Amino acid sequence: IETIEQARECGLRQDLPVSRPDARPSADSAAYVIHTSGSTGQA
Repeated sequence: IETIEQARECGLRQDLPVSRPDARPSADSAAYVIHTSGSTGQA
């Protein structure tokens, strides 16, 4: 499983467009899941 450190990657997002991408996911598309432990926000 590949993990991405959000704080390190923040600078990379500055060059991305702010508009919504014109993409339609399919049943074969990859997905990501973020799990937190209830209301604490801790993983």
